[in-house]
Amino acid sequence: MKAGAEPSLFFFVAMAAGRIAMGGADTDTALETADIALMADDVAKLPHTIMLSRKTLAIIKQNMAFSLLIKAAALLLIVPGWLTLWMAIFPDMGATLIVTLNSLRLLRIRWR
Repeated sequence: MKAGAEPSLFFFVAMAAGRIAMGGADTDTALETADIALMADDVAKLPHTIMLSRKTLAIIKQNMAFSLLIKAAALLLIVPGWLTLWMAIFPDMGATLIVTLNSLRLLRIRWR
């Protein structure tokens, strides 16, 4: 086998499903291109990070669905004239508060 004929490590890193950078001592390029950046050199925190990201994605989907549902309901009520534009502000502000409070549930998750 010729020198340099082995597969390049960079190819496998580029094709990886997820890249993780650990520690603040990593290069800036590694931190910017990584999907997950752990600021400590503790690999044991990785399962918690993955669980937290899955819960975050689920809450984002809930918030988007709820917000779009409220907007669609308001639009359907505005068309026949049952809801005026200034009255639509109240459901919109209520939806904003509910979405924000729903997102705050992520703050209760603690690392074990």
